[in-house]
Amino acid sequence: MNIEVYGRIRPSLRGEAPHSLQTDSHHRLASRPGGAYFSFQTLFRQDQSNYDVYKKMVEPLLDMLLEGYNVCLLVLGESGAGKSHTVAGESMGKSGIAPILIEHLFARILEEDRYMYDNRLNRQRATVSMQMYELYNELVEDLLKKSSLSHDYLDINESADQGTYVKYGSIVPITSAAEGTALFRQGWSRQTESYTDFGPAQNYTSVIFQLDVQMFQDNQPLPTKSRFTIVDLAGLEKLADDATHLRLREGPTLNKAVHSFAEVVSSLSNQRNPNRLINYTDSKLTQLLLEELGGNCRTRALVCVKPHSDPEILSPLMSTVSQLSQVRNFPVANNYISQNLITQYRARILSLQQQLGVGAGMANPSQLHDVKDELRRVQTENVSAYQGIVV
Repeated sequence: MNIEVYGRIRPSLRGEAPHSLQTDSHHRLASRPGGAYFSFQTLFRQDQSNYDVYKKMVEPLLDMLLEGYNVCLLVLGESGAGKSHTVAGESMGKSGIAPILIEHLFARILEEDRYMYDNRLNRQRATVSMQMYELYNELVEDLLKKSSLSHDYLDINESADQGTYVKYGSIVPITSAAEGTALFRQGWSRQTESYTDFGPAQNYTSVIFQLDVQMFQDNQPLPTKSRFTIVDLAGLEKLADDATHLRLREGPTLNKAVHSFAEVVSSLSNQRNPNRLINYTDSKLTQLLLEELGGNCRTRALVCVKPHSDPEILSPLMSTVSQLSQVRNFPVANNYISQNLITQYRARILSLQQQLGVGAGMANPSQLHDVKDELRRVQTENVSAYQGIVV
């Protein structure tokens, strides 16, 4: 199931003229006059609101979340293209996608509770928890407990039952839409706001927001677990610069997440068969998006575009977006059967990766080759298993 890509043209700011982008009536956009067009699932125009975006591309993901699937919304584009406005909004009267999602999620849970009560069904209510992280300069901070007086940077870990996760990150239970929205806005306000020699820190910052839902379905012995991930990616304008020159000019880590993201997307688009081995470890961002990019997740991407974008910046950005639309994911319903199967395969992969970690000291070089072949085989079986249990 390929990642679906939508587009949005940022409304013109005061004093800006209407957009000068190369678009047509078929939801297509070209990076420059006479250039090739890219076709979006939908290209949202300047007069369409955050709620219009939510209704068209996010609400179907909420339906899948409540059916037990992992889902993700990637929000990407160059700095100043309206990504943060789309995700968070400006005020209670102009909510972004995340607050709208929280409100609709709890409305659906309440609706389900009433259905169960009216039909005398003995099922436990769904539980919801929230996580929220900022990634800046290859450092991870917990926005739900970040102190303005100090920086507590967290590590990334991997386990068979959790997959890749932030070690010691806050997992905060929420019981109402008001509580969830307040917590989200509190976390959002804690983002790094300093200025660097190369511009505002927020241009280099990615935010990962996660809602985890657990619910019992169809008398299963264990709850179905699903996750909604929203990612506000750092500005992708740096894709227009040579990576080597960028590292020399701005340091080795400031833009690492952006270029690693593009490299992973490129690798996934070129290796669509299940027996692919993709390197996610070059950046903490790509490590944390292991499932959202090419794994067990239904992912949609929203590309935010300035109304007057430089073709030299927009062209490489749209090239990455085109590759993103070719990335194939393998979402499955996360009932207890699939959870146990995925945990089993993760355990085997982790064991093989540990063997690869000491591969340099192996007496027999062919043993390293055998372990790599086994790792590839297990990951292929893993993807095949995903496909076999898709509902």
